[in-house]
Amino acid sequence: MRKMKNNLDEMQEMNALKIAERSFWIMFFGLVIAILVQNLLYRENLLRYVAGEMIILCAGGAYQVAANIRKGIWSRTIKATAKSNFVVSFICSAIFSVMFGVINYMRFGEGEIALKSAVVFFGFIFILCYIVLSVMLIVWKKKNRELEEDEEE
Repeated sequence: MRKMKNNLDEMQEMNALKIAERSFWIMFFGLVIAILVQNLLYRENLLRYVAGEMIILCAGGAYQVAANIRKGIWSRTIKATAKSNFVVSFICSAIFSVMFGVINYMRFGEGEIALKSAVVFFGFIFILCYIVLSVMLIVWKKKNRELEEDEEE
């Protein structure tokens, strides 16, 4: 396949990349918000209403992660360490557990049940998130070593 000519100078290329990145994150978090709003609106057959958004969200997130790891990129702002994985897992788990507790409270009207379910949800999501990030860190470190060895040769 013939590669098309790039008509952008370096500054325009950098701006286009920034726009593309911002667009991705707007769409990503827009889908998260849409799923949460639908979760509040629909009490029955929720999966029927959010399946499309969840598929797109998961596909976009999986592609982003896989492409970054393949190129040896972890993050611009977060260091690739077990400690940062712990902090990110904790923050994400806390945010989603609060939302889960609020949704359960709105659905069932029982504060104690909503709190207990949010605590259990937090524990499960924290452990799952930390394990996934740790596995990704191991894969990233291996890929990063391979890329550095290829550069040296």
